[in-house]
Amino acid sequence: MPDADPLLDVVFSNDGTILALGRENSNTTDLLNAADGSIIRVLDATHNRVNDAVFTFDDQDLIVGTGSPGDTLTLDLWHVADGVRLLRLGAHTNGTHSVDLTSDGQLLLTSGTESRELKKWSVPDLRLLATFTNDDPDTGLPPEVLDSEFSPDDQLIGDCDIFGVKIRNAADGSLIRKIPNFQIVSVAFSADGRFIAGASPEERAVKIWRVA
Repeated sequence: MPDADPLLDVVFSNDGTILALGRENSNTTDLLNAADGSIIRVLDATHNRVNDAVFTFDDQDLIVGTGSPGDTLTLDLWHVADGVRLLRLGAHTNGTHSVDLTSDGQLLLTSGTESRELKKWSVPDLRLLATFTNDDPDTGLPPEVLDSEFSPDDQLIGDCDIFGVKIRNAADGSLIRKIPNFQIVSVAFSADGRFIAGASPEERAVKIWRVA
């Protein structure tokens, strides 16, 4: 039977002891013991589906991107030990679909559904530091951001849209280079930062490019 409450995201804590499962219909994040799958607690984000999540560097908190079109409060900060929601913010108007931390856990990058912006936040207070428009030099348009993440050395940002992949300066969001390709919906840097991969559903392919 199909799952009545589909999973949208899974993420391990940094120490590997907890697995967080983000759900769509119940709007909850389940915290499981990674060793045996037993439920530790359920974080109930009423009226907001869970799209993406990341544990803070010390595993004390969980940052969750939530929501869908029409939602306004789309970024949650939960205390893992007791399940208390510490903050709920309006990150992206129609849902936050991507959350990613720098390697030291001090900065958060978000992108959202139907959003043409990338946002950078301080952690753990989730104070907005900068907003970058996803400009496209060839079309003059700011297309919707479909995914985003920091490079392993935290110096670059990779994001993707209907026109391909963009590499940006993480400090100021300025565009370093564009990698043209038909719609890319997900990006990931290699561990050494030399390569970036992009998923193209129309081509049924994953493509890998040299960042340099």
